Amino acid sequence: MGLFSGFFGSSSSRYSTTPHTFTQYELRELFEHIHIGSLTMEEKHLVEGAIEAEARRWGGKLSLRKINDILRQLKYAKGQHISENDRLALMKVFEQYVASHGRHS
Repeated sequence: MGLFSGFFGSSSSRYSTTPHTFTQYELRELFEHIHIGSLTMEEKHLVEGAIEAEARRWGGKLSLRKINDILRQLKYAKGQHISENDRLALMKVFEQYVASHGRHS
């Protein structure tokens, strides 16, 4: 934890730990409609695969904080990775999706 994150909280702490159910179909539909100009198709598939794998691992239940953690890992991955701006844009998509669907597990 950095010096300032103790005062202001880490970026992960702003996201809810409440699990939300995401079916594989819902995730595919969501990713079909994501249009972020700086996110390449390859990066989009990378993110989709990572989130689908984690959802399967946890029985289809993911929190916004877990999704943020997945995206942060992809941001720092060697080889294929996503930018900070793409991570933030994707988190906004997931926040809006959760707010509009409001299903908790």
